[in-house]
Amino acid sequence: MPLEIEEKLRVDSSRVFERIREEGHVAGLPMRRGHLAIQRDTYLDTVAGSLYHSGASLRLREKEGRYVLTMKTPVEATRVRNEDEAFLTQAEAVDAANGDLHLVDCDIARAAIDYAGGAELRPVLLASNQRETWTVSSTTGSMQMCFDWVQYSDLTGQQEDSTADEYELELELQQGPRAMVTEAAAHLARRFQLSAQTRSKYERGVALLGAFLGDVAPVEPAGVCVPV
Repeated sequence: MPLEIEEKLRVDSSRVFERIREEGHVAGLPMRRGHLAIQRDTYLDTVAGSLYHSGASLRLREKEGRYVLTMKTPVEATRVRNEDEAFLTQAEAVDAANGDLHLVDCDIARAAIDYAGGAELRPVLLASNQRETWTVSSTTGSMQMCFDWVQYSDLTGQQEDSTADEYELELELQQGPRAMVTEAAAHLARRFQLSAQTRSKYERGVALLGAFLGDVAPVEPAGVCVPV
């Protein structure tokens, strides 16, 4: 299972993104614009939120006509996680989004069901993300820098038409030393007065919307989503 090495920074508005674009580099490393894409992430969990409370997540991502099921579990810190994924057909994605994960024939689905102790995994949160991706390269490696504008929607049915928005800057190592990501994040934090975001999108969406009854996790500064 590969490690996901990334740093995330909290952003107050899209104006910060504009300022970073205008600079054209990160700590002297050139930025190369990639593309803008809309991705829809449906998070699945048990009724009690057992994955959420253990620091894990199960995500069904729809992006540019492709469907990916990803399981993340915590490792040494919140910014380093075990991550494994499987590409699904549209029919499998519909089954997963309908809460019928047992019908999806892949190792990730089976591992998630086992992780949840056999409990039913159903859609609980939708994160619709407008993501602008840039590549930052050096002689020793490369990373992706993503400008994310996210809208969260509650899929549990506890709160009708409940949504919340936020901005985030994410740096993810593609190849090379881990220091490339940590040093770039430190530079951006100093340059634009940004603070580290130590919680995942899933954790933040749950906290913002109170997706689980009785959940009162602090927030850091309806119907099922069926792919078509």
